[in-house]
Amino acid sequence: MPRLVHLSDIHVGLKYLDGDYANDAKLFEYIKANHAGDTILITGDLVDNGWKREYDRLDKLLKDVKNLVAVPGNHDYGTLGLNYSLKARHRFAERFGVPDKTYPLVKRIMKKQVELILLDSDARNSELLARGRINKPQLARLDEHLTKPTAAKRVLLLHHHPWDRNLGEELIDGEAFCDVVKGRVDLMLFGHHHKAKQWGTRWNNEKLKIPVIAAAAKTPDAKYFHTYEWDKNGTLHVEKVKYR
Repeated sequence: MPRLVHLSDIHVGLKYLDGDYANDAKLFEYIKANHAGDTILITGDLVDNGWKREYDRLDKLLKDVKNLVAVPGNHDYGTLGLNYSLKARHRFAERFGVPDKTYPLVKRIMKKQVELILLDSDARNSELLARGRINKPQLARLDEHLTKPTAAKRVLLLHHHPWDRNLGEELIDGEAFCDVVKGRVDLMLFGHHHKAKQWGTRWNNEKLKIPVIAAAAKTPDAKYFHTYEWDKNGTLHVEKVKYR
């Protein structure tokens, strides 16, 4: 089965005024050369401020990257990730084929053996700083979808950390979100804090009962990313890949 490649927090932005995008270019050149048949997942903050020139630069970086799936982060929607801009939201939606008000978005890939569930954890207003919110309507739609039986492996993607309570960065309705997803998906991936970490079976059996939960680092600076692949017996294999 093809792999899932987890990237996050690319932050195309002010650094490009100085032409400093070498690390990002190396990352996506490596992806194109070595993961053309895999599904590339980016869990938010693809740009810094949601500006048109940033998205234009992002377009160049992502040119010829196949099988790309992304969810929005707070920086994708507004300046410094603190302010919400409807224009910025539309720029994200235009590029990643996500019409407004459709989250959670469900994509079935790998001959329908894997189901990707995309969330907008930035369903917020300008008073939330870098905090996130799933909001009640989106949670209700997610809950309804998860009641549907499936043989596919379910992978949940969002930007904000579900339970970490860093002041000004937390997912406001994280507790309600965790109640909805507990024991109902096979893999959960997110970013936001720029710190890579994985929570394994013992922790999850006690808390969320999700086999693997993983946060990605700010991938261009981290020099590595992780891939995920289920074998024919349904065992999930995780690999750390150094790309520079």
